[in-house]
Amino acid sequence: MKRIKPVLFLLILCILAFNSCKKSGSSPTNAINISLKINGTAKTSSAPVADYIVSEKSLQIMGAFGTEGVSIMIQNVKVGTFDVAKDEAIMTYSVKPDFQYTYLGTTGKVTITSFTDTTVAGTFAFSGTDMNGLNGVVTEGKFQAKLYKQ
Repeated sequence: MKRIKPVLFLLILCILAFNSCKKSGSSPTNAINISLKINGTAKTSSAPVADYIVSEKSLQIMGAFGTEGVSIMIQNVKVGTFDVAKDEAIMTYSVKPDFQYTYLGTTGKVTITSFTDTTVAGTFAFSGTDMNGLNGVVTEGKFQAKLYKQ
C-alpha cells in the first residue's frame, strides 16, 4: 500500500499538469494560407509566398496548388484596393506549367486589408483569358502570408 500511494500521487500530478496547459484553438485566426475558386473549383494552399521588394515598393503574392498557381503583383503597395483594369495590379492563374495555359487578368481587383512588417493579408477576384482564347474566372480569393523583404 505504501508503494501505491506515491505512484498514484505521481499519476494524479501528471494528469493535472497536462490538463492545466493552455490549449490553442484548432483554427488560428492568422493562419498562413491562400484560397480561391477557379471556374467554380475550390483551391487552397497553406504555403503562400509574399515577396516585398522594398526599393521598388512592389509586392508579389504567389500560391501553388499542385501544378497550378496564382500570382498577384502590386506596385506601390499599401492597405487599399488595386484595379487590374487600371493597371494597378497584375493577376494571373496558371492551369499548367506552360505559359499558354495562363489566364492573364483583364478585369478584377485585389484588396490589401493588412500590410505589416511581417505579414500581408487581403482578398482578390479577377477574370482573364489564356493564349488559347479560353476564359478563366477566379473568385472568393483570400490570402494571409508571411512577408519576405528584399
